[in-house]
Amino acid sequence: MMDRNGKREPGFTIMDVMVGDKVRAQRKERKLSLRNLADMSGLNINTLSLIENGKVSPSVSTLQRLASGLGVTISAFFDPVEVKQSVVITRAANRPYIKAEGVTMENLTENLMSDYLQTFTITLEPGYSSGDRHIRHTGYEFGYVLEGQIVYSIEGVEHTLGVGDSLLFNANIHHSWQNQTSEPARFMLLISPRIPTDDVIGRHVIR
Repeated sequence: MMDRNGKREPGFTIMDVMVGDKVRAQRKERKLSLRNLADMSGLNINTLSLIENGKVSPSVSTLQRLASGLGVTISAFFDPVEVKQSVVITRAANRPYIKAEGVTMENLTENLMSDYLQTFTITLEPGYSSGDRHIRHTGYEFGYVLEGQIVYSIEGVEHTLGVGDSLLFNANIHHSWQNQTSEPARFMLLISPRIPTDDVIGRHVIR
């Protein structure tokens, strides 16, 4: 966000500009106007303009709505270049990331643009969450807590997860996550956007 002198206010970084540039590039590649994308994502056209111009940091739920509207995975906002290789190594020092208010989202598979698997680590400051709206997308979502405590809300039911706890669910239902504690929390997030024809894992039906 800019102050009255046209300078970027504290809390907004070059990452905001990069995300905005990638959203604009994805939109123009599809020959969509801001109004088109607003209709497809359900976001306000003014909000989209602020995001594209790097003046606001989109929440994770907003990024997911943008990705759904554009027909891409959320990884498209990290690295738009597909690198075809049999082994993908991402060094800790080179890990692409996006920072929003109170949230840092790191991509664990640099340059991998996959419709089958997306892997991230999410760091949440105390009191912060995935955003003010629930997330919903195709495929499965898997969360594994590395530090602190995370509360997953799935269809209105809260699931509290501590270090070492994990959960897996069909992500085509409304969900969100939040750090309700006074300490930072960190968890691994895996998303498999493609749903297999047999919606059963082992002996457990994923509803």
